Amino acid sequence: VLAVHGHSDSVYYSTDCLERKGRKLKADLILYGHTHIAKKTETSSSLMVNPGSISLPRGGLPPSFAVVDIADGKDNMSVTFYKIEIFGSSVQYEPFIPKDASLWW
Repeated sequence: VLAVHGHSDSVYYSTDCLERKGRKLKADLILYGHTHIAKKTETSSSLMVNPGSISLPRGGLPPSFAVVDIADGKDNMSVTFYKIEIFGSSVQYEPFIPKDASLWW
């Protein structure tokens, strides 16, 4: 597992650098942030996950977090994103599928 913030890997522009780093380190799972945009990308060598942001989401996405299930091993990992909804003093979590979003459009 490779977990990084992402700012040193230029993830604002592309995840190519991060993917190369993951391949070099033989990471099956890459967790990153910095963009505040929930996203899952499956590459030939790894699963890349950005959980989004619970406080400052971007790209028109809701506040979110992600749960990665690796119980069945690296060949069968799954990701569930949850959007956070606040109703008065009540907080609810609901699974959702992030839309394709960008900082640039």
